[in-house]
Amino acid sequence: AVVSTQSGHYGRGALLDSLFQGISLDVGYFSQTLIDNYKVGTVIKGADIEEGEDDPVFAVASLLPLCLFKDRSKFEQLSSSLLAKCDPDEIASVEKILNSKDSAFLINAKFSNLPLQITAQLYKAL
Repeated sequence: AVVSTQSGHYGRGALLDSLFQGISLDVGYFSQTLIDNYKVGTVIKGADIEEGEDDPVFAVASLLPLCLFKDRSKFEQLSSSLLAKCDPDEIASVEKILNSKDSAFLINAKFSNLPLQITAQLYKAL
């Protein structure tokens, strides 16, 4: 596991783009929030990349505490998208969780053919 830095920003954004497919979100904002939250999370990147190239990112796992959202409208976008996918009987419970200051989103994005040995390490490090 490596400390998440600005390196790999594009790759992280591409993974988040596929994760949030069909949801209208500012993926760049979420990617930057993951970078800012470098103390909690794991990024699996490629090695031996030439100078000036963006590191390829193969997987990202992180917790985004709701208190990290500096722009509350971004949180509301994600929350309303999640609530729209909820069963009507579950909406009140999910809203209660989303309104709790101790809640966090678990972000888990990876290539589908990533070997299990690597994926297991992703979660252990988290």
